[in-house]
Amino acid sequence: MKITIQAALNEMKLLDKKIKKFVSDAAFVGVSIGTKPVQGYKTNEDYINRVKSNLQSVTDLIKRREEIKAAVVASNAVTKIRVGEVEMTLAAALERKGSKERRGSIDYEKDLLGKLVRDNNTANAMIEKENRNLEAEISQKADIMLGKDSIKADPSQIEEVRKLLLAQKEPKLIDPIGVQALIDKLSEQIEEFEAHIDAAISESNAVTKIEISGPESNPQQ
Repeated sequence: MKITIQAALNEMKLLDKKIKKFVSDAAFVGVSIGTKPVQGYKTNEDYINRVKSNLQSVTDLIKRREEIKAAVVASNAVTKIRVGEVEMTLAAALERKGSKERRGSIDYEKDLLGKLVRDNNTANAMIEKENRNLEAEISQKADIMLGKDSIKADPSQIEEVRKLLLAQKEPKLIDPIGVQALIDKLSEQIEEFEAHIDAAISESNAVTKIEISGPESNPQQ
């Protein structure tokens, strides 16, 4: 039978709940006292049959889940979706998006973006501080050399002092990667991906179909 990826994901969630309930509620080993059967059963044979049935049921559920999961993974590996302006496989998109349980590559991109922004801000703040200190030192040197009466100061001498100190102490931004342009580009890529990824996945899951065996059984404990 064929079902959509979304239907498969919904069934997997239901199977998860059923498997957990079976494993939690079932008693696979019991104790018989003397000639009395396991508590809650008329005979030990009834208990044995129930344990075997429960084990088969939960095993069938696990196998069903494995089948559906494998089909979904195989489909995601070849199904293409468009996220904004970028085309990628659904598997690649899910890897980049991540989940509550697993960090995606988008999270590492955000880490990188944050570090680029912090380093850029720190470097620019340092340059601003050093420039202020340098201007203060230039002013101080000019006062010492020429006196505080700026009206009588020779502009050419002040300029020579400025040039000398700038050559010795002017701060320079060493930016081998073009950090601001990289920040802008990475920010845009992250925003575009996050703005479109959920809709792109939902649209694909609603129409993409996979082939699996018949409906899973609904065993009762």
